[in-house]
Amino acid sequence: LPEGLPYFVLPDVPLTWETFQIIAPYSLTMAAVGLLESLLTAQIVDDMTHTGSNKRRESAGQGVANVVA
Repeated sequence: LPEGLPYFVLPDVPLTWETFQIIAPYSLTMAAVGLLESLLTAQIVDDMTHTGSNKRRESAGQGVANVVA
């Protein structure tokens, strides 16, 4: 087992339009799956607690988190 935490390094990937075109479909798919999972979970919690939640706020929070990540 390692004795310490792993080092934080940025990947050596060129930030070009071609790289963006390669990763865009996968990142959009992952973002959509995350959003759907979050909204479905919020719906289940709303049904169980007999309360309502703001789905637009949830979606905006997911979007901001995806951009930051």
